[in-house]
Amino acid sequence: MTDLDFCLPIAVVALIAYLLWSFNRRLNREIARAEARHKDWQGKGFEAATVSTKIELLRRDYVNAVRSRRRAGCSHIERVARARCAVRELSFFRELGGVAESAEQSNERPAVGLH
Repeated sequence: MTDLDFCLPIAVVALIAYLLWSFNRRLNREIARAEARHKDWQGKGFEAATVSTKIELLRRDYVNAVRSRRRAGCSHIERVARARCAVRELSFFRELGGVAESAEQSNERPAVGLH
């Protein structure tokens, strides 16, 4: 039996033992972190008086309560136009389209006052 036949299995066993030990240590660390997060969590109270008027309004007239919600700041079309303008102003797309840095900016603009 040569030295290689004797040392190679010992090296493989030592490597496997080290990998298992390392994996076990990392797994225990993750479990300890998860337990610490769970232990540190504390429940918080809820003040129902702040929403009770809204709940009563909803119970009385649910259709008007839904309609009274404020609409989003900008519509889907305006957001698409704003994104298109932002992408068009990037230097890569200005150079790709053959527009120089000093040339006129994009003429497509979203509605005024929605910045």
